[in-house]
Amino acid sequence: MYAMSQRAESRSPSPAYRLHGLVVSTPLAVSADPLDAGAPYGPESGVGTVPADVVFERQNPGEEHDGDAVPSGQSRAPAEPPGVIALEHPAGPEQAPVCLYRLENEWLLRFPDFADFRFDLALGHVRYAWKTEQAEQMGPILAEGFVLATVLLLRGHLVLHSSAVTVNDTAIALAGPRGTGKSTVAAILSRAGCRLFADDVLRVDLNSPNSTGAPSSPSGAPVAYRGSATARLREPAWSLGQGHMVAPTQDGRLAVRFASSGEGHGEGNDGAVPLRHVVFPLPDRGNDRVVMRRLQGSEALGALLAAQRVEGWRDPDVRRVFFEGLLELTDTVPVWTARVPWGPPWPAELGAELLEALGVEAPRQR
Repeated sequence: MYAMSQRAESRSPSPAYRLHGLVVSTPLAVSADPLDAGAPYGPESGVGTVPADVVFERQNPGEEHDGDAVPSGQSRAPAEPPGVIALEHPAGPEQAPVCLYRLENEWLLRFPDFADFRFDLALGHVRYAWKTEQAEQMGPILAEGFVLATVLLLRGHLVLHSSAVTVNDTAIALAGPRGTGKSTVAAILSRAGCRLFADDVLRVDLNSPNSTGAPSSPSGAPVAYRGSATARLREPAWSLGQGHMVAPTQDGRLAVRFASSGEGHGEGNDGAVPLRHVVFPLPDRGNDRVVMRRLQGSEALGALLAAQRVEGWRDPDVRRVFFEGLLELTDTVPVWTARVPWGPPWPAELGAELLEALGVEAPRQR
């Protein structure tokens, strides 16, 4: 895959966070917990700054690149950059696609008329520029979601369109296309005592070594990495946030931080835990119980292919690594569909019923 830096060479005074197994330094208010000053990747002695895998910095005002400039007094979309299109991600109806360009000295991820993110070729620095006020408000959501997912895929990691929870030091992924209840089911399980582990983006590594050089999973199973610390719920599921810390988001959802959120006891220094199940929720208003079905072979692979957080890759290396990763994942981790009785309201015992249907013990009290 593409070259990457072990740590970004420059040092940034911005807060640092652990996201998807990376140390990310950014002034953007992402939803992860800042790294503690005494943590292994805390400030260097006498320097007061954090060595990071990825550093986000705002592009300097007035800094122009090929395809950026718009003549004074005119309003038009920037010209297409002079580079190879590596990604053409479909956007909403009547919207131009999100494109990733391979330029001579950098990558350019362009959200047309909205925002630009530029990655150096080592994939260690990200510079961003907002085209609208709304883009600036949406910046943290874009950065910790789509942008970091793109960086991870360029680095050769497997990324699922998935939320996740942990229970008894293992992870359950809740995967699927947009609007299929991933965050809602993660919230239901979090209310049942599981730990919210990720929302919308989940990095999975296939028996990769952790930061100490030892296998992240003693069993050799794939591992998942901690992502967002909040679940962004659509309005029908807002009641699941009652009794927990909540805040509105710029995309019209409600960010919920559950009392069980935060770092788990079984996580490694890089936020990794073994991945035990992948579940595709199927909301079902006509059913009063959870119905599980195990997917095998090509059916499991097809479901996972439909759960791409970043779609539309043209780059053959990214496509190959992603497909091979999914093949290995289906061989090593059970993949299920779960017909879930759908609310609102949701039965109080629904989370426990889901865990029982998966054959997972109830969360142990710490």
